[in-house]
Amino acid sequence: MTSLPTSIKFNVGGCHFEVSRDLIEQQPESMLGRLVSASWHPDPEKTIFIDRNGDIFAQAMEYLRYGSVVLPASMR
Repeated sequence: MTSLPTSIKFNVGGCHFEVSRDLIEQQPESMLGRLVSASWHPDPEKTIFIDRNGDIFAQAMEYLRYGSVVLPASMR
């Protein structure tokens, strides 16, 4: 059996992210957790495209990492 890559690549609105698989898999029932699962994303090497704002996605990743986030003034 082939092991999964340790990171997941996202293209969110043209912004590219490489995120630890462990970070996303901490919330397996979340939309991101499901999106990276084998049933939704059969090719773990392929970049996942999400048609949303990359700056906001970056803040969502900060929330997953730290449990809270302080939004920049430009996002309030």
